[in-house]
Amino acid sequence: MTKATKARVNYSRGHRDAHCGKSFEGDRGYCRHFRLLPGSEGTVEKVGECVKVVGDIKATFWCRLFARAPLPAKKKETDAPASR
Repeated sequence: MTKATKARVNYSRGHRDAHCGKSFEGDRGYCRHFRLLPGSEGTVEKVGECVKVVGDIKATFWCRLFARAPLPAKKKETDAPASR
């Protein structure tokens, strides 16, 4: 599959509720197509790649191919022993 260019998908500054990469703990506004590059985890401007768009991708940016990542599955509560 050929990746789209940044110009074609309107790659630009994202916002709190829609951006490429997970920017903070509890973040739910990131895209499922973003993959963080190794060594970028501890940096201020996280950089990764996109499975749909060519080139380095900043976590804080956005494009029209944005697809929100699925929410993590909720942990099932186990039956706790009754307290006395």
